[in-house]
Amino acid sequence: MKKPGPVRGFSLLECLCAVAIAGVLAAQALPLQHSAWQRGQRALARQALAQAGAWVEREAALTGQWPSQLPEPGPWPEGLSYRLTLTRGSSGYTLRATPQGRQGDDACGALWLSEQGQRGTDAVGLSCW
Repeated sequence: MKKPGPVRGFSLLECLCAVAIAGVLAAQALPLQHSAWQRGQRALARQALAQAGAWVEREAALTGQWPSQLPEPGPWPEGLSYRLTLTRGSSGYTLRATPQGRQGDDACGALWLSEQGQRGTDAVGLSCW
């Protein structure tokens, strides 16, 4: 007759410990993932502002004056979580990218770009560009 071997498998306590550790790791990883996603969206917004600036300059070269609004839909990156607006002044323009949706809680706030290449954000003391 054969002797019974050791019982293989996990106990309930071992499974609960593994689930608890996975939960702690997930709780730490989710904010980091959201922060990385927001940085990626800011990079897309900077790219969109540069593209919009090039479009405004081309339109001004063709018509002799700054356009009053941006085209809808514009040639901006797909999946952009910012709304682009154009403000025309007497001697130039300012493009503004305002965060929308999940990007709305970004500490950097809106990004802007002027016709002279000046750029900035609503945030004070943060390096968002």
